Amino acid sequence: MRLGKYEVGRLLGEGAFGKVYKGKDVNTGGVVAIKRLKIENVRQLESAKNELIPLLALFNKSHQHIVKCFQTELMHGSLWLVLEYCSVGTLNDFLLSKPGMSVSAKIGLMREIADAVNFLHSNHIVHRDLKPDNILLSGSRDNPVVKVADFGLAKVCGVVGSLSEYYMNSHCGTELFLAPEVFTAQDYKMYCDIFSMGVIFVSMIDMQQVGKTVVAYIKGRMGAVVPIGRALLNNPPPNLSAHFLTSLNDGSFKKLCLSMLSANYRNRPKAVDLLACLNLIGHSSQRPTSGRPDSGQRNRRRMVSPVAMMGGAGVGGLVGGPVGAMGMPVGAVGVVGAPGAMIGGPVGAMGMAGAPVGAMGMVGAPAVGAVGLVGAPVGAVGMIGPGAVVNGGMIGGPAGAMVNGGWVMGMWP
Repeated sequence: MRLGKYEVGRLLGEGAFGKVYKGKDVNTGGVVAIKRLKIENVRQLESAKNELIPLLALFNKSHQHIVKCFQTELMHGSLWLVLEYCSVGTLNDFLLSKPGMSVSAKIGLMREIADAVNFLHSNHIVHRDLKPDNILLSGSRDNPVVKVADFGLAKVCGVVGSLSEYYMNSHCGTELFLAPEVFTAQDYKMYCDIFSMGVIFVSMIDMQQVGKTVVAYIKGRMGAVVPIGRALLNNPPPNLSAHFLTSLNDGSFKKLCLSMLSANYRNRPKAVDLLACLNLIGHSSQRPTSGRPDSGQRNRRRMVSPVAMMGGAGVGGLVGGPVGAMGMPVGAVGVVGAPGAMIGGPVGAMGMAGAPVGAMGMVGAPAVGAVGLVGAPVGAVGMIGPGAVVNGGMIGGPAGAMVNGGWVMGMWP
């Protein structure tokens, strides 16, 4: 059977609404995937339309980690989609076949997933069904390349300005990967994709399984499988750090993953900030380990924690970011780079750095340095300050951090 210049080959798989075939470009010999979506009733027509709209929105916008659509065709009572062929298969099957895969290799895949979602969000598209079965891999088994696929539940948001202002209220997706607010279908935002990625990332490290699906979950009574999003609706919610990533120390990577699973979507990072953090983790010595570095290692490491990157940037460098897994934003409230310039701003719900904070005393007794303000917070709860600027760049971290040595940020992988 022919579909334009494409020849439809053997069946690769099928689902509730259609089938996927292996195809070939008769002119070049290139291999493609051909998806046939039935449109024999209203429900099937709606499903086909939902998948087609995001693909058309991206038709002239290619991205290396999004499955490319080459052609669409209506024929024989079906909608046919000619798509990029991903020979390695799904992320789920790949993880099951690679039980000894290193954490650093997994972080590389996480970075590509975040890159794809950042691209979607920048084009005002929310996927709403991110899971390992909807993430395909091309390339080779030794060097896989992520391709986010299956846009049947995706939402193209017709907004002017920021996607973060767009609300949705449809209960859709795969329960084990749903954010709490999607369970209740109460005006959720693009951050539902961040939560789903958080479940995927934790799953990739902990390798829990439900049947043949790699997925992180909470164990309920009598061994019941409880989706993380549903468990977070309980009062009180579970302490996720006690359930997940327990093989890792409390470093920046672990805090980043747990921040993605925050019950309150406002405390989750945006995709662009998540990508920046993963890039820093992937290209530095800040990779997660199961032990803590010795004192010599501590004195050698002077890199800003990736968690700090989720804030604003001034002329002279980074200005803070969410605090730990709680995601309390600090950035974008100060300007760095000029002598005597202000650094910092609100620290969580605790008040202004350098101002009284209730019964806790003063958070900060700042002094103006050569290139900016240097915080020296002293409080009953420990060192919590905004950090310091040296030679125009951010050093930052819990005050007590040393300018020319010692801890920097106080977060160790």
